[in-house]
Amino acid sequence: MFGRKFTEFSCAAILILATPNLTAAESLRDSLRNAYQNSGLLVQNRALLRAADEKVAGAVAALRPVISWSSKFSHSYNDVANSDSVTTSLNAKWLLYDFGSSDLQTDALEKTVLATRESLVSIEQNVLLRAVTAHMNYRRSVEFVSLRSANVELIEQELRAAQDRFEVGEVTRTDVALAEARLASARAALAGAQGDLAKAAAEYHAVVGRKPGDLVTPSSLPKLPKDASAAIATARAHHPNLKRVQYEVAAAELALKVAQQAYRPKFEAGAGLSNVDLDSSLTRNLSLTVSGPIYSGGAIASASRAA
Repeated sequence: MFGRKFTEFSCAAILILATPNLTAAESLRDSLRNAYQNSGLLVQNRALLRAADEKVAGAVAALRPVISWSSKFSHSYNDVANSDSVTTSLNAKWLLYDFGSSDLQTDALEKTVLATRESLVSIEQNVLLRAVTAHMNYRRSVEFVSLRSANVELIEQELRAAQDRFEVGEVTRTDVALAEARLASARAALAGAQGDLAKAAAEYHAVVGRKPGDLVTPSSLPKLPKDASAAIATARAHHPNLKRVQYEVAAAELALKVAQQAYRPKFEAGAGLSNVDLDSSLTRNLSLTVSGPIYSGGAIASASRAA
């Protein structure tokens, strides 16, 4: 008895899962979620944002000490004797002061990160808007196919009625021909609606990442601003494209200052330890380096003008 009930339950579950009409309905929220999760464009731009973040980390690292090591093996020989030596060294270098050029570079890259983030928000909006459009276009196409199909059925009934009335002599052959022409036109409209439905389904699949199921029409519209002026004010304050351009302008201004700082000198401190053949005493050294350009063939001025 239990085995029979289990078999019946299994068959019913298989039928439910295999029948498209019995699957759970998909709301607009489901379409938006799937589009957000499956969009390759968003994956790409998230990677670009992470890359921009790493550039900031690289710029910050320029203000920190850099420690390196090296080991050198050398072999020398002449007509009298041969000798081998191994030199091991440990060095540290630290940028002390560059008149704020590194800080400006870091600030410019941070502005670039913010601009990239707003660009990602804009792309997210476009992806979600495309998902909404695909969802609603598919729902519209489904309704059009239903209407065209019902229209074909109605005209088929009218054609049968016209043929019956022609057989009893109530109408002429012309009336029957007109009914047949209307049926052909209705079938052509149905074929067009079915083509639009296939195209809408393909667009939905491309945007959302899965084939459309039983899509549900939203029950209410989103809240809108009271008037056009309020909408424009909201867009000016929050639109990601405007905010992105503002950050890009700020980054460009900082890049100009960085280019102009290239004429300034840099102060660097250094320290090192070295040893030859691992048995001699350690050699220690400390250094303070001041460096700056004297002549660059116009490269610095060209970079400043470009910035």
